[in-house]
Amino acid sequence: MKELLPLSPGNSSPGNSSPGYTSSGLLVSVKNLAEAEMICSCGVDIIDLKNPENGSLGRAETAVILQFLERFGADHSLSFALGELVDADESTETLILEKMKLCHGVLRQKPFVKYGLSKLVSPLDFVTNPHAGVCTGTVRWQDRLLSKFQFWQDYSEPVLVGYADHLVANSPALPEVVRFACESPFRVVLIDTWKKGGGRSLLDLVKIDRLRSWIDLLHQNNIRIALAGSLTLAQIRELWPLQLDWFALRGALCQSEQRNNQLDPQKVRELVQHLQLLKSSQNFS
Repeated sequence: MKELLPLSPGNSSPGNSSPGYTSSGLLVSVKNLAEAEMICSCGVDIIDLKNPENGSLGRAETAVILQFLERFGADHSLSFALGELVDADESTETLILEKMKLCHGVLRQKPFVKYGLSKLVSPLDFVTNPHAGVCTGTVRWQDRLLSKFQFWQDYSEPVLVGYADHLVANSPALPEVVRFACESPFRVVLIDTWKKGGGRSLLDLVKIDRLRSWIDLLHQNNIRIALAGSLTLAQIRELWPLQLDWFALRGALCQSEQRNNQLDPQKVRELVQHLQLLKSSQNFS
C-alpha cells in the first residue's frame, strides 16, 4: 500500500516561527468538478470542495464528493467541507469514509475534512460568559467533535474550525476553539467567517495582533493553521508576516469576486505567482 505524504505545505514544519518562514500555502475552494479541472494545473497547494450556496462550509452533493476523491486524489492534496456539525448526516459520512478506504492506496495524502460549529452555542451563554463553550444540546461541542475526529482520523485529516463572527453564528468563541485545539488531537485549525458577503472580512472581526498570538500558540503546540474569511490580496500581504500555513480563498478568485460565481483560473494563477514572489522576496530580505 502506498505511503501517504506528510501534510506539511511545501517544506514547512509545524511550530516553525522563524523570521525566514516562507512556506504559507494556498487552498482554493471549488464548487464542482469542472472548477477543479480548471485549477488543477494552476499550482495551488490544496483543492477544496464545498457548495458555497449552502453557507461558509456547505457540503457538496455526496456523488460529487466521491467523484472528487476518485478523479483528483492521486495527484493533488484535497479537502472538502462537510457542512455544519449540527446537521451531520451519518449515512452520508459512512459512504464518504468507505470511498476513502477504497482510494487509500492511491491518494496522494489524507484529505482534510471539516465541519462548521454554528448553532452549537446558545446566545444566552455569551451574556454571562463571553468565552462560552457550552453546547445547546446535552452533549458538549467538544465531545461531538472528538467523536467525529475518531470517525475520520484513520483515512483523513480532521480540521477544527472556528468562526470569527461567533456571536452571529452561535458558535464557540475563537479563544475557546484555540484552547480546545491545544488540548485535543486535532493538528489543523481553520479560522473563518460564518456569514459571507456584506463587504466584511476576517480582519474586520479580529485584529492582526490577536491572530498572531493564536498562530504562535498553535505552532508551539505543533498545530497548523489556515486563515479564510473573504480575504483580499492586500490582506494576504498584510497577513504574510504572521507565518501561517495556508491562506484559504474562493470569493476573491471568482468572477466579479462573488463566491457563488464561477472561479476565474487566471485570478488563481496570478495569486499563485504573487505568493511565490512574496516567498522569494522574504528569502532574499
